[in-house]
Amino acid sequence: MARSIRPSLIEPITLRELTVVDTFDISASMRRIVIGGPQLDGFRTDDHELPPLVTSGFDDEIKVFFPDPLTGELHLPIQRDRVIEWPRDPRPVARTYTVRAFDADRQRLELDFVLHGTGVASTWARTCEAGDRIHIAGPKMSLLHPADTDWLLIAGDDTAIPAIARWLEEVPDDLPAEVFIEVGGTADEQAIETGAHVTVTWVHRGPVPAGTTTHLADAVQAVRWRDGRPFAWVAGETLAIKPIRRWLREEKALAPERVEVTGYWRRTTVEEIEGTGGLPDPDSEVDDIDRMHELIDPLPSRAIRVAVTLGIIPAIRRGHDTAAQIAAEVGADATGVHKLLRYLATIDVVEALDDGRYAVTTFGAVLDDDEVTEELNLRHPIGGLVRVFDGLLDAVQTGFPAAQQTLGGSINALADASDEVAVAVEDAAAAELEWLRPAFSREYVFRPGERVVAGGAGAATLLSDALGADAAPAVTLVVRPSREQAALATLSDATRAHVCAHLGSVLDPWPRAETVVLGSTLADLNDNDAVQALRNAYDAVEDGGRMLVVEHLLVPDEIDDHDAAADLQSFCLHGSGFRTADEVRTLITRAGLDISRENTIGWGEPVFEIVR
Repeated sequence: MARSIRPSLIEPITLRELTVVDTFDISASMRRIVIGGPQLDGFRTDDHELPPLVTSGFDDEIKVFFPDPLTGELHLPIQRDRVIEWPRDPRPVARTYTVRAFDADRQRLELDFVLHGTGVASTWARTCEAGDRIHIAGPKMSLLHPADTDWLLIAGDDTAIPAIARWLEEVPDDLPAEVFIEVGGTADEQAIETGAHVTVTWVHRGPVPAGTTTHLADAVQAVRWRDGRPFAWVAGETLAIKPIRRWLREEKALAPERVEVTGYWRRTTVEEIEGTGGLPDPDSEVDDIDRMHELIDPLPSRAIRVAVTLGIIPAIRRGHDTAAQIAAEVGADATGVHKLLRYLATIDVVEALDDGRYAVTTFGAVLDDDEVTEELNLRHPIGGLVRVFDGLLDAVQTGFPAAQQTLGGSINALADASDEVAVAVEDAAAAELEWLRPAFSREYVFRPGERVVAGGAGAATLLSDALGADAAPAVTLVVRPSREQAALATLSDATRAHVCAHLGSVLDPWPRAETVVLGSTLADLNDNDAVQALRNAYDAVEDGGRMLVVEHLLVPDEIDDHDAAADLQSFCLHGSGFRTADEVRTLITRAGLDISRENTIGWGEPVFEIVR
């Protein structure tokens, strides 16, 4: 199942020091900053050979780094091999901007800044001069023009203009596009080069602040809907564009891979802005007892997940706004719903009105987005896995997985019993490796007809580019019987024709092959089983062949709370968890194998190559 019909490319993340070349206004509310310098080409530091800047997608993003507005000091990330490391204290001040244009020959990179407020980026854009120094990083990923599309629906506010303008300049001349751009007024419009089949509608919001009207959503929903296969791209203020996404997915029934709606920014309240420029107040203190209370309180997470699972926020949006009406709409007990709503009001998810009705707050409106809430839904096969943390104490004490007592069985057992679980597990695994796929396919080429065996949930994703070639390798997936159809469904129809399934576990003997690929195989296995899987995979490699081990690895110096939580959940599910590069090397050594080469791809991810 495709995640997007936009092909993707991965680039190493490179920190570059550049200078301002030119500045000029292109509308009443937007200024173009042209930056350049020799580091736009490939260059070398004391430790690394760094590549030229590459930008292939119309909405490619870079990070721009600024001095701390409070201290005036510039803090930068640290360049590593193919990736940058973000220091935690002090944290670099960075903002994300779209590459408007890039001329590699002239070493000129163009960025457009919306001139609103007194934020660090807007202030710099208004005051910078030719010769000023600036640092950027990225782009780290490019999404290309959508494939298999008959027409485009494009919409955005001021912040989306750079991406929209670049796209319209690059889009094929014969591809129709309906484009809607919201700006303050006529003075904010820009001249954009378009083809004959492109219609651009400027939507004026007037003197009110951006992100406070429904004008853009109203205009989009009045579009002349064309026949054929559309692709919809929308960007702007997060809450203002959310109704457009809901309309596309629910009323127009577009598949997820044909809808891309991205929140470029989120409007803050007056109270948050006044006196701080929208930045955190450095003089505020957090009482340790209050902070610890927030961390140990188990109820907010559970109450929000129950509200999501029942569909309480969408029910209020549909006009069912009393406890009795909501309970009837979602099929729950009225007293229980009343108590849940009363609690949700205390944490600002909903607001209790005077007449017994409830309204969704701006904060709570985040929960009316299925992209956000899928992992919170306790009835969803993946979202429901959070219940495994109920067994965290036993898992930590014993070292054994807690899935049996908390979920009623292991992931494999649940997938064996439910097609829905099998599909969800394979989809999640494929999504985990999707971001690494472009880098893998760039580094590893397979001969036409080469016999390749791949093991691990989602492993076929790594090979999908090779399978889509005119002369593809012959791939065999090692997959459990209950997950065969789900694994094959992660591939397109064209690539699936080059794949067959070998039913069994990675702990069973593998079919013989010239190349064996292990894609995120080891994280689901304890150390002993991981060693056995490595041995089985190696035994399948023919003389002169190779084994490629690709794993999602933990980097101890860079781990954040999300990585640590995912690792802990994996430990509770499987008794294993994610490993560091050294821990994977240890498993390979325990299996009696020698690493022939470690090839770093993507954003510093190693691929362990073992040649037989």
